[in-house]
Amino acid sequence: MMAHFAPIQTELRVVPSRASDTGSPVIERVRAASRLRPGDIFAPPPGSEVAIVEEGCLTLEITMLNGSGLCIQRIKSGDVVVPLDMIATPAFAPSYRADTATRIGWLRLSSPAHHGHADLEHLIARSREKLVGACIRLIHELACLPTPHRFYCELLRLAATQHGVTDPVLPLPSQTELALRLCTTRESISREISFLRREGVLSAGKMPRLRNRGFLIARIANALNLTSDDEVWASIGAPAPGA
Repeated sequence: MMAHFAPIQTELRVVPSRASDTGSPVIERVRAASRLRPGDIFAPPPGSEVAIVEEGCLTLEITMLNGSGLCIQRIKSGDVVVPLDMIATPAFAPSYRADTATRIGWLRLSSPAHHGHADLEHLIARSREKLVGACIRLIHELACLPTPHRFYCELLRLAATQHGVTDPVLPLPSQTELALRLCTTRESISREISFLRREGVLSAGKMPRLRNRGFLIARIANALNLTSDDEVWASIGAPAPGA
C-alpha cells in the first residue's frame, strides 16, 4: 500500500497594517520593492526582512541532477516568499522563478511587544516546513509511482491552473523535457500520450485538451490509496477546484 500523504499547502499570508495603540505587532515596509521580469530567478535572503509577492506570481521549482526542472507550487500575490537556504540538498536545488512581471515588497515586523519577531519567525518556520514537505511529496512521487501515474500527476498540475475551464488546453513541454522531468524515457511518454488519446482523455495536437480529469484522478487515487478528489489534488500540491 502506498503512503497516504496529508494535504500539503502553503497558505501563509502577511498583509501590511497600520500602527495601533494596542501594542499589537506592526508590519512596516523597509525598502523599495524589487521588480522581476518573467523568467527571472529570485532568492530571498535569510534575515529579519520578509519578502512578499505584491503583484504577479512566482513558481517554486527544483532543479534535479539531470538538469530538469520540476514545479512544486505557485506563490501568488499576498504570499510570503520563504528563504530556501536550508532546503537545498545534493539531489536537487530549489529556487523561485517569476512566471510574469512580479513586484516583491520588503517588510519587517516591529512591535512594542517583545514576542512580535518570535511570532513572525514561527510563521516563516512553519511555512518552510510545508515547503520541505512539498519537496518530499515530489520525491516520493518520482520514487514510488510508475511512469504512467507520474505523467498523470504532471497533467493534473497543468490543468490546475485552469479550474473552471471545460476541456482546458494543456501547454505540454516536449516529450524529451517531460521524460527528464519524470525520470523516464521519451518512448514511455509517447506511449502514454497515445494511450490517453485512444481513451479519449487527451485530444490530438501539440497543445492537447484534457477531456477527462476524472480518469487521471481515479488512477492516482487508486495508486496512493486516496479516497477523495480533494486528497488527490492536495497530494500533487495543487489546489482543488473551488479552493
